[in-house]
Amino acid sequence: MSLDRSISLPIWEVTIRETGQVLLRHVIRADSFGRRFWGLMGHPTLGEAQGLWFPQTKIIHTFFMRFPLGVVYLTRDYEVVAKETVIPWHFGGWYSRVSQVVEMSPDLLPQVQLGTHWQFQFKRDD
Repeated sequence: MSLDRSISLPIWEVTIRETGQVLLRHVIRADSFGRRFWGLMGHPTLGEAQGLWFPQTKIIHTFFMRFPLGVVYLTRDYEVVAKETVIPWHFGGWYSRVSQVVEMSPDLLPQVQLGTHWQFQFKRDD
């Protein structure tokens, strides 16, 4: 996945801290206005081990999306407090302790356990 093929983007990897399992191998951090605004809008799909990380975000929407998203809600300490599938043209849930959100394939949600902690590791530039 490359959210913007015209520039090189840093790639992150997500590991479940308690088990050491690598859950996502190709995560883009949406930390600029453009990346946050566009997100995955207009993209035809999202790969199995790919994701989009929204730090300092409490809620997401799937307006203009073509496919459902698996959404994981994390605290400031990277603890998983909620997860859900959000279909196109809907808002995700709102949870009080959330400070960041990760969008990924809904097929991976069964591997995500509430109460576990995620670790984001800088991998490389794409």
